[in-house]
Amino acid sequence: MQVPPLCFVSGRTCLACPDRRHSIDDQEFCVLPLTHDFEANPFRFDPKTGRGSQLLLHCILAISYKHISRGNGRYSREAKAYKKTAFRLLNEAEGTTLSNPLQANHLDALLILMTLDCATSARGPWTWYLQRAYKMIQATESLNVQKTPRIQARIDMLVWWDVTLALTTRKGCIMSGSTMLSLLNPTSTLANPNFYSVSGCPQELFGHMIRLASYAREYELASTMAYVKFDMDLINDAATNIREWQNPKPNGYGDDIADRHDYGDTDPVEFLQSREDIYHCAEAWRYGLLLYIERVFRLRNQPASPVLRFLARRSMNHVLACRRSSTVQKQLLLPVFLAGCEITDEYLQQQALLYCHWWNEQARYEMFLTVAGLLEEIWVKNDPREWWGSILDQKAAQHLAAWRLHEATVNIANGRLAEEGVTVHAIGRDPIARGEVVRLRD
Repeated sequence: MQVPPLCFVSGRTCLACPDRRHSIDDQEFCVLPLTHDFEANPFRFDPKTGRGSQLLLHCILAISYKHISRGNGRYSREAKAYKKTAFRLLNEAEGTTLSNPLQANHLDALLILMTLDCATSARGPWTWYLQRAYKMIQATESLNVQKTPRIQARIDMLVWWDVTLALTTRKGCIMSGSTMLSLLNPTSTLANPNFYSVSGCPQELFGHMIRLASYAREYELASTMAYVKFDMDLINDAATNIREWQNPKPNGYGDDIADRHDYGDTDPVEFLQSREDIYHCAEAWRYGLLLYIERVFRLRNQPASPVLRFLARRSMNHVLACRRSSTVQKQLLLPVFLAGCEITDEYLQQQALLYCHWWNEQARYEMFLTVAGLLEEIWVKNDPREWWGSILDQKAAQHLAAWRLHEATVNIANGRLAEEGVTVHAIGRDPIARGEVVRLRD
């Protein structure tokens, strides 16, 4: 396999190098999934646990080749080959403990492979990934492994993915409630100072997201039972709390903040602009969650009402108020999707598509294009009897049916080949085809 002349794809030397600060992976690729870089970045190579790991090496090479291939159209074959080997190594490692440093990188590998699929599409085996990750987290907890900022950042990212996935599928979260609530525990000595760097969402609003994900599952179950009624007081309380949540104002000192604030070495213009981005990002999440409540719990299978359109416009207005040059805006894919499904204004629809295409190019993750395609499909259908949840459910069912047909075909082929003394292993056990659903986040 040919290796391009780049530092980060130099084989073993890549991971053995004592100073990788100038490698493209460490400086660029590992930051793409985040709001912004931080010291405990869970995607950055950790020499303490990763040195000598063939599993982690192949994961890094797979995602690096994927991003390079996107830029010049080359090396897609190498990306697939390294990914295949990485999954084989991960499968071989399954069942081992995380009791020594060489095995503590399994969760790092899983995170990288998950982002690798995000770079391909918003449709992927997210449930499969999260179930395996949760088993790894449980293993570390059973061994009383010290929860360092880096370990906490890994858990933050996985819980964030889990909750945003559960909001769209309405099937509940994979992680336990205690694992999720540990992120929001104010008495924790770690107190998650890096959660915003991972998610781009205020922790207070994320607490409501956890509850809404749980409520959505219960609402779905209750709707299938003749003698069970969902308690809407829970939803009303959540909506009230979200509306009344106090978003810290970007200009705490008033309009003359630029003249009165001590910025030190920070550029005053950039400081104020960043504060404004963070403020509008939080408001986009606020109105996105209020919109979610209306559509999922109150106005399901109904034409777009004035309330839905109002909340959708509010959310989109705040998204657009964030600078496109700010990676904070990149984290708003779910609010953009929720709002985009409800807006009928052609200008706002175009802005939603521009958002998806812009961040597809900047972040190099095809999940943005998947969302753009879903929005266009919903707009073309313009069917008042359908809503985004029913459309996602239909697509999930279609993918599941296709996979079952594929698996049955492979089993038949295995049976025939077994008669000839040949066994096919890889196709029928390919985890990438399992649990395929749409995940709308970054």
